[in-house]
Amino acid sequence: MKRNRLCSSWAKVLGCVLLVVALAACRSTVRVPDAAQPTAQQASVFPDYRDAVIPPNIAPLNFQVNNPADEIVVQIKGQRGEPLVAEAETAGKLRFDSTEWRRLLTDNRGGQLSVEVFTQHEGQWLQHPAWKWTVAAEPIDSFLTYRLIEPSYELYRQLGLYERNLTNFDEHPIYENNDTFEEENNHCVNCHTPQAHGTTGRM
Repeated sequence: MKRNRLCSSWAKVLGCVLLVVALAACRSTVRVPDAAQPTAQQASVFPDYRDAVIPPNIAPLNFQVNNPADEIVVQIKGQRGEPLVAEAETAGKLRFDSTEWRRLLTDNRGGQLSVEVFTQHEGQWLQHPAWKWTVAAEPIDSFLTYRLIEPSYELYRQLGLYERNLTNFDEHPIYENNDTFEEENNHCVNCHTPQAHGTTGRM
């Protein structure tokens, strides 16, 4: 009995420790550089989302910063809510936390967001000119259907119809004509049907 109580106590302590570690890991440690020098040089970003109007329920607009830099930090802030701060991964790629992104857009629905890019090269931080995103009041339709084919597609090979959830990055096939190239099995999948008979502009 005494041993069981001891094990139970240790289990509770271990559970508390794991909870603290998990909470600490969830908290962002990325900080905006304090001593960044303003520069007139625009940040080179791809895709170029500058000054876009974005729906409040759109998936995170991840992008890549192409300026030469050892470190890259991006801050997105609005008039309401907490700013979203993220650090670039390899090759300057920014991937924003979906929960923080959704919260920021919800808080600033119908308002504007300021996007600031900070780059560090050879120990010197630079603050590039900010740009704006306007968050629309109206949400976008959640799903988009499309035909996925190779560039300069001319002959029947592998193709399919797919559905993408625009509020996240979920994608699944509606129909695929063939997973691998088999000339006798490649066939039309009526991919023009939604354009001709469905909702205008869906393809």
